[in-house]
Amino acid sequence: MAGAALVRCRLLGGLDVRNADGDEVRSLLVHPKRLALFAYLLLRGADRLTRRDSLLALFWPESTDEAARHSLRQTLHALRQELGTHVLTRRGNEEVGVSPTAVWCDATEFERAAAERRYADAVALYAGALLDGFHASGVASELERWFDDERSRLHTLARKCARALTDEAEHAGDLALAAHAARDALRLEPLDEAAIRRLMSLLLAMGDRAEAMRAYEMFAARMAAELELSPSAETRAIAEEIRREESAASSVRGSTAGPPIATASEAAPVASGAAHRGAGPQRPPPRRFTPWLTIASVGIAIAAVGIAVTTRGHTSETLAVGRSRPSAPLTDVTTTSLVARRFYDEGLRAFNQGDTPAALRLFRAALAADSTFVMAAYYASKCAWVLDGSSAGLALLSQAVRAAAHSPERERLIVSATWAVATNDPAAPAIAESLATRYPLEPDGAFLWGASLAWSGDRGRAIPILQQTVERDGVMLDAAPDDTARQHLPCRACDALANIVEAYTEGDSLDLAERAAREWTRRQPGNWHGWVMLAQVHEFQGRVAEALTAQREASRRLGHDLADDLYRARLAIRVGDFATADRLLMERATEGDLAARNDALWWLAISLRHQGRLREALSVIERSIATADSVEHDANPASAARMARAEILLELGRAREAGASFEAISAIPVIDRANPAARQAGASARRRAWGLALAATAYAAAGDTTRLSTIADTVAAAGRHSLSGRDRNLAAYVRGLMHEARRNNAAAEGEFRKALYSPNLGYTRVNVALARVLLAQHRPREAISVLRAALRGSLEGSCYYVTRTELQNMLAQAFAAGGQRDSAQYYRVRVTSALATHTGSP
Repeated sequence: MAGAALVRCRLLGGLDVRNADGDEVRSLLVHPKRLALFAYLLLRGADRLTRRDSLLALFWPESTDEAARHSLRQTLHALRQELGTHVLTRRGNEEVGVSPTAVWCDATEFERAAAERRYADAVALYAGALLDGFHASGVASELERWFDDERSRLHTLARKCARALTDEAEHAGDLALAAHAARDALRLEPLDEAAIRRLMSLLLAMGDRAEAMRAYEMFAARMAAELELSPSAETRAIAEEIRREESAASSVRGSTAGPPIATASEAAPVASGAAHRGAGPQRPPPRRFTPWLTIASVGIAIAAVGIAVTTRGHTSETLAVGRSRPSAPLTDVTTTSLVARRFYDEGLRAFNQGDTPAALRLFRAALAADSTFVMAAYYASKCAWVLDGSSAGLALLSQAVRAAAHSPERERLIVSATWAVATNDPAAPAIAESLATRYPLEPDGAFLWGASLAWSGDRGRAIPILQQTVERDGVMLDAAPDDTARQHLPCRACDALANIVEAYTEGDSLDLAERAAREWTRRQPGNWHGWVMLAQVHEFQGRVAEALTAQREASRRLGHDLADDLYRARLAIRVGDFATADRLLMERATEGDLAARNDALWWLAISLRHQGRLREALSVIERSIATADSVEHDANPASAARMARAEILLELGRAREAGASFEAISAIPVIDRANPAARQAGASARRRAWGLALAATAYAAAGDTTRLSTIADTVAAAGRHSLSGRDRNLAAYVRGLMHEARRNNAAAEGEFRKALYSPNLGYTRVNVALARVLLAQHRPREAISVLRAALRGSLEGSCYYVTRTELQNMLAQAFAAGGQRDSAQYYRVRVTSALATHTGSP
């Protein structure tokens, strides 16, 4: 494995190159030919040298000898600059290679593990095809064939390792490991009937007939979709035998006395919790920017507890805390109660079949029989998160954490990693990495590792790990892809794809985000969530007509209108059609239940802010607060609406009052409702960092900079206790405000650039501040780039604190400063239109 001084290069299943400090080498990733040359030298062997003449012919076949040599010199020089002078070696002036002690590469490490018969390590390292999707133009066809041959050779080697690991584990009597390895073999050769029969036989040997049938059905669906064929008679015969056995076993279970599933003694109390929800499709909770705020598929409670960023509603129904299929075989859990185990086994089957309410009842029944049953509490938390929201899910997850203190390491790591992510603990990536590396066949490990890295802002490392999860669990994506009825089943690959889309979006790589979302809708067109993700990407791209089309497709798949008045009003605000937005929202504010009316008031306040109608916006948001307080048992003093009220006060010029409000909110701890005496340290740190950063904005606007140094230190301390990379950058923003107040624009620029967590989905007040100091230094073109990125973000979340109208006004100034009069006039017209006087009031 690599030490800290090594350059790390991942070529399998994705591309990621890190220098010795662990930073992503983006300049290399955006130059395909440079990357191809580095990969070629690596794959030929770090201890082998290659003649320059060979490289000239392969990489610059159409250039003259002199031009090709010049290009090669430039490329090698750039590699030394980007990776370090020690990375490349040479013999004289004619041979060049990669130092074997300077670079760690997953492809070469994979081959080494295979050669040493470390099959588990090899399978874990093989995250996907070599240089998957990568193309370098202008190279020789011989080089393309060489890469194709290498890709095929490594894929074949991975298949052999997976089969060898299956044999090795089965002979050792480790059926759980053998089944995991058999799944990997099937993933690498998804239409291999020998592979599916091997997997089915192993699952049968473990006594899991239901999972064996599930694997067969997915295989048959894939074969029908891709080959228009059915499995062979031999494979079908095995499936029929399993069906007969399962049918007989079900008859026996139905006629034999055993632990009751829904009696008053144990199951009835938990059954009542979901009974009122009905059998039809339920509307998902309002989507308040949850993908970018909470990494939706991880199910982080951070947004739901209302910390720091201004969003409303709950996390989405696609939370991995409630949607990923169980990661452990039925035999691999710890309990001393046979009754609890029976409830648990039935709960897992219900969970796998998408019957979340029944699964929750059964997991609760298992906990009633054994309150220390870690995995029962864990899966109960997944179900409760989906059905009852984050508070219920966290309460059960907290129970799992307490019980896991004396459980086996694997269970403890699974629960600890999930809890760390859910509570914004900065230790989450390290815990999840331990799970993924110590138990490489544990699929939740890679997923939680990738998702926590993305949330921390390390998107370059996160995406290849999440892509590995998609590859490993991709069979679920491709099974009955257009069957809408099956899309409610757990799908870890779907969760990973959601995180990939979100990570690309946060990096302002909207083309790549669109490509990932389209891959999802192509492979699983029946899944409404994939269409919602595509709609959101289109919205940020400014392609609102396509966003509405995708949202309507999501509605058709879900069976519920997601393209409703609220959604159309949001799109109208984005394009500046405020008359339409206000009409839709004012109508909605008088109809439906309290939640629907408050949603309308939330968006109406946003629309009014964009029009400069700040007093009306304040009145609307105060009405929303009063309505919510009148029906809630305990008013939430840190609610999103109260954060919004403080921001509107700032925009009205009441900066000191706004600063005091933000500061007061920052001091309110986030309490663990399962244990009211304890606070959630990570979530509290997040609220503290954000509240104080917002307070600093207000105090700076009031001209009071005397407290900014102390605030910056406090924000930095809080940020270190938060998982979110956005939070850790906020102290730099406050320091930038200090330098700007002292007219040290160069120093302010440096701090603001450090604070720029995401070009389009960070705290967009940073974009405005950075553009301001760039304009002060007469660099309008750079200011334009920073401001335009902010327009590709959300209307709420961390983007709430700057309206699009303010961004457009600054763009008009920047274009004017750069002498681009037509562009300046375009944005002036947009601003004038937004601020025009409107009749009527809410």
